[in-house]
Amino acid sequence: MTNIAIIPAAGEGARMGEGEPKIFRMIGGVPVLVRTLRAFENATEIQSIMVVIRPEDHERISALIDEYGCKKVSSLIAGGLTRQQSVAHALFHLKETPEIIVIHDAARPFVESSMIDRSVREARTKGAVVFGLRPVDTIKRIGTDRSVLETLERDDLQLIQTPEAFQFPIILQAHLQGGDEESALDDAQLVEKIGKMVTVLPGDPKNFKITLPEDLDGAR
Repeated sequence: MTNIAIIPAAGEGARMGEGEPKIFRMIGGVPVLVRTLRAFENATEIQSIMVVIRPEDHERISALIDEYGCKKVSSLIAGGLTRQQSVAHALFHLKETPEIIVIHDAARPFVESSMIDRSVREARTKGAVVFGLRPVDTIKRIGTDRSVLETLERDDLQLIQTPEAFQFPIILQAHLQGGDEESALDDAQLVEKIGKMVTVLPGDPKNFKITLPEDLDGAR
C-alpha cells in the first residue's frame, strides 16, 4: 500500500515578520520548502507527497517543484484557515486509500529521511507516532501576572516535533470526529481525543522549526 506525506505550507508565518513567507526564504541558496520536500523525496517509505498551500502561492510553488525536480509531489491542495483545516482538506482529497499518513511542518527543513522512514515503520505497528525531545531547561507554569504557579517535572515532558505518522483509519477518524474543534495544536492531539495511544519517539535537535527571524539566521 501507498504511504503519503502531507506537508502543510499554507500558514501566514506572521511571527517571521515582514517579507515573503518563510517557506520561500533561502537557506544556502535553496528555499525552505524545497529542503523539506527533498527529505521526503529521499525517504524510501514515502511514495507520494501532498503540499497544502495558499491559493495565491500555487504558481510559484508549482514552478519550484518543477525547477528542483520534486517528482513525488502528486498534488497541491488549497489550505484552510488553520493547520487542522489544511490537513483535513488534504485527507478529504485523497484519491486512494493509503496505509500510512505522515504529516510534517513545511518549515522544518532539516528533517532526516531516515527519521521519516522510521516514523512510517513505527506507525505500522503502533498506530500513531510523533517525535519528541526532553526539555533541558527548567519549566515553570505561570499565571497572568507572571507569578510562578508550579515547577514542572521535566522527565514527564516532551517538546514535540514532526513528522507525525498515523495509520490512515486512525487519522481519518480523528479528523472526522474532531473536525468541529479548532483548538488542536497538532494532529496527534486529535488522535488523543478519540482515545487512541500516541507513542513518542526520540527526536532530533537539528529538526527545529523555523518560526522567528533568528531561527532563519541559525539555519543559515
